[in-house]
Amino acid sequence: MERLELMTFRTITIGVPTLLIGIILGFVWAYTENATFYWYDLKTIGSLVVLSVYISYLCLRTVKRYSGKALATYNTWAFLFLLLNFFIFSHYSSFHLL
Repeated sequence: MERLELMTFRTITIGVPTLLIGIILGFVWAYTENATFYWYDLKTIGSLVVLSVYISYLCLRTVKRYSGKALATYNTWAFLFLLLNFFIFSHYSSFHLL
């Protein structure tokens, strides 16, 4: 279980900067293309919330030293929200296509 927890931490450590770069590049693309960009779009807000949830996971793991079942449960809920953001919010987005 310790190895699985370590692998989860490493993948989230790689995934958070990757998601942040993706969000920044999306903002830059919308700005340079003069595309109609909706700040209040459900997909945009959902992606920012997913990013903040995973950043808080990293803070819980590194700063507060959480581990074990509590952290695994938090990670499970974070991943379910990520899936919700990808499948459901994409369906209702004005500019993202699934």
